[in-house]
Amino acid sequence: MKLYIGKWQLPLSNTNKLVVKGLFVKKQLCYEISSNGCRVKIEIDWSNIIGIRAAMKKNEPGVLEVELSEPPKFYKELGQKDVGAHSQWVDGSDFTRGQASTCRFK
Repeated sequence: MKLYIGKWQLPLSNTNKLVVKGLFVKKQLCYEISSNGCRVKIEIDWSNIIGIRAAMKKNEPGVLEVELSEPPKFYKELGQKDVGAHSQWVDGSDFTRGQASTCRFK
C-alpha cells in the first residue's frame, strides 16, 4: 500500500505509517505520517475541498482523490517528551516536494 500525492509517494511499511482523520469539530481532513521516528501532517479545511472521489475494487487497494481550491497546511511535530502527552505541532513546509501545494483554484 502507498500514499500518493501528485507524483510524490510514501510506501507504507513498518517504518512509515499513515493515519487519516476526519476532524468533525475543526471541519478538517488530516493526514498524519510517521516516518523514521518523525511525524508530519497535512490539514485540509473542508471549505477548501471542491471535489472528492472514492473508488474501491474487490481485492485491490482503495483510492481517495481529493481536489482542493487552496493548498493544505503543513505541520511537523516537536519532540514528544512524555508518553501519552499531547503532540505539539509547529508550522512545517511541503514535504511532498511541492505536490500537495499544487492545486486548482476556483
